[in-house]
Amino acid sequence: MSKFNIPWPSDKDKLFKEGSAWDPKVAVLDDWIKFQACDVLLPEYYKKAADIIICYVVDDKHVKKIGPPHMYLFPIVYLYRHSTELYLKNLIQHGIQLQILDESKRLQKLMGEHKLYPLWRKACVVLEEVFPNFNKNDLRNVGRLVKEFDEADPTGQNWRYAKDKTGKHITEKLPLSVDLVAIRDTFDGLFRFFEGWDAMLWEARDWKYNY
Repeated sequence: MSKFNIPWPSDKDKLFKEGSAWDPKVAVLDDWIKFQACDVLLPEYYKKAADIIICYVVDDKHVKKIGPPHMYLFPIVYLYRHSTELYLKNLIQHGIQLQILDESKRLQKLMGEHKLYPLWRKACVVLEEVFPNFNKNDLRNVGRLVKEFDEADPTGQNWRYAKDKTGKHITEKLPLSVDLVAIRDTFDGLFRFFEGWDAMLWEARDWKYNY
């Protein structure tokens, strides 16, 4: 703290300061947490972080303290989009392990990028191969929602900045108002779809290699 009681960097400050393992406010990075902080579980953590932000900002009693909801649209959508990207890449990894997809240089390039709809098309190959009788309408609905993410942000970078690389403001691709609760509820369905498929593909892999 400065002499004016304003937070200010000092020579004693450290961002990643070690805390007591018994303090409920401390993130303990033991082996169990390191196991949990993996690509399999991170999609849920990003989703929950966005859910918590929405829950807080739409509560009228917090508005005076933290400001109006539109201030938080960018971080909220970024977290949901990144959760989607991680889950799609997980589904593709299942496809590689099940030998449905060939780990070609082209696929490796796609996995290193952030384009959701091309990732979804590859994930669809896996889903349709393992469960050919799955409801096609559900796949179309998921694809439509994934495409909506991509149309607003084709590269996965725009929600991190006010403008894209062409100088166009990201909000130009959105309606004049965005219902944050609707985003949360719609994404919850999308997330449950990915979560269910992820579990079924783990089971398919288990059957392939253990029976």
